[in-house]
Amino acid sequence: MYTHSSQNSAKLKAVSVAVASLFTVAAFSSGMIFSQVLAAETQQAAVSRKAFDIPAGPLETALTRFGKEAGILLSYPSSTTAKLSSAGLKGDYTVEEGLAHLLLGTTLQAVKQLDGSYSLKPLEKISQSPNKDVGVLPEVKVVSNQLGSITEDTGSYTPGTIATATRLVLKPSETPQSITVVTRQHIDDFNLNSIDDVMRHTPGITVSHYDSERTNYWARGFAVENFQYDGIPSLRNAAYSAGQTLSDMAIYDRVEVLKGATGLLTGAGSIGATINLVRKKPTSEFRGEFTLGAGSWDNYRTQLDVSGPLTESGNVRGRTVIVYQDKQSFMDHYERKTGVFYGILEFALVRRPC
Repeated sequence: MYTHSSQNSAKLKAVSVAVASLFTVAAFSSGMIFSQVLAAETQQAAVSRKAFDIPAGPLETALTRFGKEAGILLSYPSSTTAKLSSAGLKGDYTVEEGLAHLLLGTTLQAVKQLDGSYSLKPLEKISQSPNKDVGVLPEVKVVSNQLGSITEDTGSYTPGTIATATRLVLKPSETPQSITVVTRQHIDDFNLNSIDDVMRHTPGITVSHYDSERTNYWARGFAVENFQYDGIPSLRNAAYSAGQTLSDMAIYDRVEVLKGATGLLTGAGSIGATINLVRKKPTSEFRGEFTLGAGSWDNYRTQLDVSGPLTESGNVRGRTVIVYQDKQSFMDHYERKTGVFYGILEFALVRRPC
């Protein structure tokens, strides 16, 4: 009897536990369903549109009325909205759209908190777009690692910063290699119209001639075979190629000569040197330059350089350089005619003003 009674008690206890567990699960499930329904209703209320008719006036008054009609909690210090006004609100809006519209023209934005309430926080710049469906995004600033300082119009024979050696924008004194920079002022003062002229003004560089047109440059006892254009590497075969040594200086801002190997940036590199020719860039203000030159042995040269903004905002800029040179020589049956045309456009990625 004792054993049988124990079994009955155990069965009764098991049934009781099962029933209690069933009620617990049902209650928990009901609670979850209720929470989900409540969350869905809250979310639906947040995205649903409501009709508002709030007149223009003080910003604090407009926000208070909007909060009551929208059924939201909006908190902010009273000093935040002091002496600020609002253009009012009329039409169907969601909560976020209504707040953004009321805050147009101010340096404030509404930020939603985790509990569903809203608070006002300062913003440096806010787009005052009349389109209520366009969100307000913070200003984005883009900083690029450029080729170094522009030497044009500086009046200096030394550059501010360079990036040829390490691709880091550093001062020449911070660069861990020997480098010589022939600036635009140096080129203009000495009338260095060709790259051969520039190399003759560069310490540590020797210019040798194969014939009347082909030249070769030497540094530290080795031929210079590495050229760069705006930092982009280019190889040269001195015996068969003369394009690099025929470059006209009218289109370049400066010439940087890096002594020694540059294997870190150009693969195998060269023991002699690397010549980096940095081209002129468009200017933010309009400028034009026209020069005429004449020299011995019927050497005539014409140069036109025009640069400036192409749009009212200045986010699109352009530059054009045209050169024509016709020269004879003290040698019989030798003459050289050089024509250069250089055009460049520069686009600035800026936020469209509203």
